[in-house]
Amino acid sequence: LLVLAENEEGYRNLVKITSEASLNGFYYKPRVSKRFLQDHAKGLIGLSGCLKGEVAERLMEGKYDAATKAAGEFGEIFGKNNFYIEVQNQGLGQEHKILPDQYKIARELDLPVVATNDSHYICEDDSHAQDAMVCIQTGKLISDTNRMKFQTNQFFVKSYEEMAKVFSDTPDVLTRTLEIADRC
Repeated sequence: LLVLAENEEGYRNLVKITSEASLNGFYYKPRVSKRFLQDHAKGLIGLSGCLKGEVAERLMEGKYDAATKAAGEFGEIFGKNNFYIEVQNQGLGQEHKILPDQYKIARELDLPVVATNDSHYICEDDSHAQDAMVCIQTGKLISDTNRMKFQTNQFFVKSYEEMAKVFSDTPDVLTRTLEIADRC
């Protein structure tokens, strides 16, 4: 889940959420309950996240109803027009597989859709350096075939023009990215 502060109250709530996640909810990664998130959601904008987000994970598991339920819960937590179904296209098969269902959920629940790019490095040329860094972090060699590895070199900060090429058939999802930026 990606959570952004829309205003100062949202910033204060985001600080509370991240503190709770790190101090009391840490289990492999920082996390909070949906109840805690709901209690501190004022002034925040939520996006459904990448393939590791709850909505996308349920879709990849073939659990459409569970994905819809999760999206609905987040929609209620953040409020009308404050929760977005996040779509990405880094060239991964899983992204293409769940994309139709993401749009279907958005239509069914009247949630806006926004395009993002999962960014782990600045430029496309940095993908090799990122790969080497992951090897260092996991104690593996680049020559190891059984290791964590990004499947494409598309996990960089893309320009508007680069994103417009990726989402040429749905330009409205890029407009929403700018709308969210203007709100924050």
